[in-house]
Amino acid sequence: MPLTSKLPISAGIALMLVATVCGCAAGQKIDGQAPPDSREVTHIVVLNLESADSEPNVIKDDEAIRRILESWAFNPLEWEIYRGDHLPPTYKIQFFGGSTILATYWIGAYSSLRRFPCYSFCSGWWIAGSDADQRIIDTVYKGLAEGVYFSLFGELGVWKKWE
Repeated sequence: MPLTSKLPISAGIALMLVATVCGCAAGQKIDGQAPPDSREVTHIVVLNLESADSEPNVIKDDEAIRRILESWAFNPLEWEIYRGDHLPPTYKIQFFGGSTILATYWIGAYSSLRRFPCYSFCSGWWIAGSDADQRIIDTVYKGLAEGVYFSLFGELGVWKKWE
């Protein structure tokens, strides 16, 4: 007799959910792009890539810059190798020291959309770094938990763009 016929339906559903979560969490962890030192950053420019007529948000406040750089999103730990389709970014975040670009990051959503075992369960916001030419490196990314992207998006000023 198959195992599933011995389990009650609710236990079978729970088993499927556990397998889905484990499958979504599985990934090869590597170090990501290290952020610039907050003492070197003079301003941050946030550009909404999905709206051609939106103005960039420029952050110049030293405390806001420090809080943004201290976000778990920019911590180089817990990044993952991504083997899916191209990651389409929603926001481009550039850290400047004067007129020099110190670092560029990209934020988007739905890194695991419609793929077994995740489907829409693993969808969410992600962050990716850039190469030396400021192009997205879409083979390495970090998924952002709600607690991370809620506070980060508030600091970056992108929540107001959705209202």
